[in-house]
Amino acid sequence: MMNDNENMVSDAAAQDMELTDPQGSEPQSADARNAQEASSADDFHRTGRMQLYVRRFMRRPSAVVGLVVLILLILLAIFGSKFSQWSYDEPDFAALASPPSAQHWLGTTVGGSDMYAMIIRGLGRSLTIGIFSSFGTTIIAALVGTAVAFFEGWFERVGMWLLDMLLVVPSFLLIALIVGMAAGGSDWLWLAIGLIAFGWIGYARTLRTLTLSLRDREYIRAAKFMGV
Repeated sequence: MMNDNENMVSDAAAQDMELTDPQGSEPQSADARNAQEASSADDFHRTGRMQLYVRRFMRRPSAVVGLVVLILLILLAIFGSKFSQWSYDEPDFAALASPPSAQHWLGTTVGGSDMYAMIIRGLGRSLTIGIFSSFGTTIIAALVGTAVAFFEGWFERVGMWLLDMLLVVPSFLLIALIVGMAAGGSDWLWLAIGLIAFGWIGYARTLRTLTLSLRDREYIRAAKFMGV
């Protein structure tokens, strides 16, 4: 009995020591422990959605390399023309079809135009068309693809019929005709519009398939059962 009592006293003393801080000043109250747990919970919830996206993006080396290359191309398209003394529309008739030199870094064309200046000009146009058309096709494909899968019944049947019909249309031929009829220097703008008008169809079908897989998940059915 004496040994049991001594063990109980030592256990109680150990519990009292656990409730004290590392310096052994005073025992921690329940309110202090709850405040500590609440602060740790707040620290856990501070990680936002954008931070999670950035972490997932940074874990993919190919995506990081592609982003770095894209940023370098954008900087070159914006500031590349400042490093050359020639403009893309300023021919040098004293150097027709000349090889690379100190004045013309990449040489000149048959008409005397500087190749470096023309490449920088074309790079800026290409990036503008690519970024503009990518944003446009992504927005249209997201809206149409998710709407076709979300609304059931006749809306889904009509939407799939339209998508199937648009896939048969010769898009590149129509885009070439649209760009060919453009007047002045607005051909690049019509090219971007043509790419947006016919480039969202395949992405819309892919997003429809993803939305259908989400629509049949258990938590979605449970939410519908609960009246959401």
